[in-house]
Amino acid sequence: MSSTPDTDPADRELDERADSAAVHGDDPAPVEPHGRSEADDAAVEGAVEQVDDLLGGNGPLR
Repeated sequence: MSSTPDTDPADRELDERADSAAVHGDDPAPVEPHGRSEADDAAVEGAVEQVDDLLGGNGPLR
């Protein structure tokens, strides 16, 4: 069965919030383009702690 121009997913305009897989029928859920996860937040917090330790820990700024 071939797609007509009206139903061909490749011809559809993409909403920037839509996952490209969803356009092709794999997942209908919208996605956040720059969403962060708990793992991302933990990695950032760990990096901040490492830099803080390298700079001498918590102390007054001079």
